[in-house]
Formats: sequence, C-alpha cells, structure tokens
Amino acid sequence: TPLVNAVVLSGFALAHAGDARAHEEHLLPLLRGDRRYATCLTGPSGFAPPGGVAVRATRSGDGWRLTGSACFVPYAASADVFLVLATSERGHTLLAVDAATRGLHLRALPTLGGDRQGRIRFADVALPRSAVIGAPETAWDTLRPALDRALVVQCADLLGAAEAAMRYAVAWVTTREQWGVPLGTFQAVQHRCADMFTDVTLCRDAVAEAAQLYGTGAESATTASALKAFCAPRCRRVSASAHQLGGGEGIHADVPLHLWYRRIKAAEPALGGPRHHRARVAEALLGRTPR
Repeated sequence: TPLVNAVVLSGFALAHAGDARAHEEHLLPLLRGDRRYATCLTGPSGFAPPGGVAVRATRSGDGWRLTGSACFVPYAASADVFLVLATSERGHTLLAVDAATRGLHLRALPTLGGDRQGRIRFADVALPRSAVIGAPETAWDTLRPALDRALVVQCADLLGAAEAAMRYAVAWVTTREQWGVPLGTFQAVQHRCADMFTDVTLCRDAVAEAAQLYGTGAESATTASALKAFCAPRCRRVSASAHQLGGGEGIHADVPLHLWYRRIKAAEPALGGPRHHRARVAEALLGRTPR
C-alpha cells in the first residue's frame, strides 16, 4: 500500500515543511486525491536520511537544478509529483518535482515487498524557485517530525501484518492433525504460539503508546526511533515463526503467509532500519543530539 509514503510521509512533510502556498498547491490536492505524491529520501546506498541523500540541488539564476539519484521510492511509477529531499549549499532543501519534468528518468526496481519501488535519476533537472517547499536549506529540521510520524504508521502496518500471520498460524495448528491429534496439542508448538502472542501484544502496546504520545504532543526526539527499533525485529520474528508452524504449507504462493513476511521484511530497512534507530536512541541517552 502507498499509504505510508504517499499519504502519511508526503502529507506531514508538506504540513511541517511547507508554507501557505505549498499547502494550497500541494497539500490540498493530496488530501482531495487530485494528485498522487511520493517522497524521495535516500539514494543508492539505502542509508537513512540525511546521510543517505544522493540528490544535489544547486541554485541556477532564479531557480534550481537537480542532479543525482533517489532510490527505493515506493509506487514511484504511479506518482504525479515527487517531493525530493536534496543536499544544497548550507543544508537540505525539499523540492516538488512533477513526474513529467524533462530530465527526470524513472526505472522500476524489483523488490521483496512487491511495493513497486523505483529509482529516479535527475539529469540536470531545471526547476523554478516556486518548486521549493518551505525555506531553502532548512528542510531536514522540518522534515524530521514528518518522518517520525510516518514511522509510527509504518510500525502499525508491521503490527497488522504480524498479527495476521500469527492468527493464520494459530488457526493452522488448531486444525492440522499429525499422528491423530492437532499440532497445537504439542508443547513445543504451544511455546512458539505463546512467543508470537507475546511479541504481538508488546508491539501493539508500544504502537498505541507512541500514537498517544504524538497525539498529545508529549513525544520525545527518539520516540519513533525507539518504536521502530523495538517493533521491526519482533514483527519479523512473528512472521518467521508462522512459517515454521506452517511447515511446507507456508511456502505456497496461494497461502498468504509469504505476503505478510515480504511486507514486514521490506519495511524493516525503509525509513531507517533497527540498527539506525538504536543508534539514534543511544545518542540521546549519551546526551548528544540524535541525527
């Protein structure tokens, strides 16, 4: 689903980084469904922003020129407008680029998650001054809160996939018989189901707590990072356990287990993987400003 990138991340990016003009020209069309957006944050390295940004924006007369590449952009081929985070002279600048702009080249990337990611190459793309969202050179400071909120939604999506996999596996071991008895009567299987339930319950509580903190404005600088670092490996563990309990049934393409696993595994590195977010939490604990 393009929800996390196209709606949540793009919407919050425009809300936080944009001014009244950007809200009128971009945020309202997004909310009305008149135009589809995709936010481009990282380059070929796949590293989380801002370190992974591989697009360069330079001033050219009264406008801007973009060079470089943005990679791993979900549902890039269906986007009408790209919100591109680019490195500029004294910081980062967010620019809105129409998908039909001359010099923009899009190539599809095959991915595990099947989320139709793309690589976008900017070959000296000329843009007017009005393409800038918000103030030039300050985009990362205003984009960080948008990214954090997108992480909370992403973790909720991970949780939903993990819970679906758990429920499927529990239903399977309850009805599937071996040696004349249901698989779920064996203690080792029960232990695996209990571990899955524990992980899902912990992630559900963590997502609910984080959503409440952001809803009330009581979040810290690393609330979303702590959530991603906590939920991503647990949700992946749940989906892997569901495959183990499914046995040979778990690898069939007409069984939905592989879809949930792919979705969780593909989302794990997106918007920064657990290692990146653990590092952000560690920096905060050491009294440093998280990246």
